[in-house]
Amino acid sequence: MNEVEIVTREVLVGLEYSEDAKIFSISKVMNRAYAAVLDELKTQECDKKEEGVVYARYREVDFKAMHAMGFLQKMFGMFDTFKMDMGISVDGFVYDNSTLKRGEIPAGQYVQYLHKGAYSKIYKAYDKLAAYIVDNDIDVVNESYDIYLNDPYAVKEDELETIVMIKIV
Repeated sequence: MNEVEIVTREVLVGLEYSEDAKIFSISKVMNRAYAAVLDELKTQECDKKEEGVVYARYREVDFKAMHAMGFLQKMFGMFDTFKMDMGISVDGFVYDNSTLKRGEIPAGQYVQYLHKGAYSKIYKAYDKLAAYIVDNDIDVVNESYDIYLNDPYAVKEDELETIVMIKIV
């Protein structure tokens, strides 16, 4: 998958941590989020997948407006706050607690792209997706999902793989 494609996905249920973050603090927020989710999954009697899908949801993103932005607008947009949910998939039911909630990536059709390389370059995948959405007049929801296919502590930065996807309305 080196190009934008449309795929159909089944629902993916997970336990999630939500927090708003500036772009420069996303890494720290994600580390805190995934540690909290993993700790909670250890305490719950759920059927945690051996290799649960690690994902992030970015809410309230206008992809068509993003595509129309110029370089300077995108640069200033880096100071915006991202509304995020970070989760790990599970088989079966999980319970909410004061910090975590049951969440899901809904079933349906998605526009997706496989990003290979550093997370700092993932904006290129979003640019490709936004252009594809506009060029093909596709109506999408205002959130995206990143599914992390490998561990940034286990592989070199240029070997990281992330599926970036946006649900079609």
